[in-house]
Amino acid sequence: MTENENPFVQASFDGTSLVLEIQTDQIRDTDTASAISREMIALAKENQANRLVIDMHSVRFMGSVGFLALMGLRRHLDAPDIILCGLSEHLKDILEACKLISRDPNEEAMFEMAETVENAKGLT
Repeated sequence: MTENENPFVQASFDGTSLVLEIQTDQIRDTDTASAISREMIALAKENQANRLVIDMHSVRFMGSVGFLALMGLRRHLDAPDIILCGLSEHLKDILEACKLISRDPNEEAMFEMAETVENAKGLT
């Protein structure tokens, strides 16, 4: 796919890990969140990766519609590991409060978390 087909998500695939980099700094409205969700689901299904890394280093604000986009991705995909990385401290705090991620490795959450794409690719 070309970049124009996916204006909100840039993808790279190394055979094992599919990295989806969100290309917007704010996920505030339903249209943006829905477009991001559709793009991520289509790219994940197209590439059949064992590990899905969502690089959110550009995202500075995410409203509740952004959480729904992430949860929709989890619901539509069978079994791959989904790891969020590049999260600002603010997003980490919000996602942890919603039990979508955990900083405690002994506590289960919907998504794993890593600081960088490289760290996310190395998680087992």
